[in-house]
Amino acid sequence: MEVHTLTSEQALRELRKYIIKPSIKKKLMVTSGVLLAMGILAFLVQLYLAMTACFLGIVIFAVELYFLSKKQIQLTLRRLYELYNTDTVEGQIVFEDDALCMVNFITNGELRLPYSVMSMFVQTQNYYALFTKEHQALIVDKQQFTPETQAQVLELIREKMPKLLKPGK
Repeated sequence: MEVHTLTSEQALRELRKYIIKPSIKKKLMVTSGVLLAMGILAFLVQLYLAMTACFLGIVIFAVELYFLSKKQIQLTLRRLYELYNTDTVEGQIVFEDDALCMVNFITNGELRLPYSVMSMFVQTQNYYALFTKEHQALIVDKQQFTPETQAQVLELIREKMPKLLKPGK
């Protein structure tokens, strides 16, 4: 089955909360949790300056996460423009027996990605995204599908990459 891919500013913005690598998000969340516990402890022992510093740290991490995702989108768009002189790149994914074969419509270049390098599947209102272990995204525009072809694509993902899409999703 062949599927149309699209990397654009709109797609990246819609996928914003998934743009940052999960390991980075996890580190920020764990650190925020530690700061929260320290802030509560500081409150209980009436160290209000330490409590304020802890809660300020949590706010700073939240703002940093927001700006990191924004910066990542800008960086991706600059790279697209530098490489292709456009901020939109279209292509095609072909589900083969043992790999995804990607074709870039601008360069006509092909790239085969074994299914084993895919680590995450996400779905937004208008897009599906498959992420590699190094957190590179393949973005699929859902508007191309009929209900039947959408079900076929999800079944292929479930069949070829079962760890990404559990039964019933």
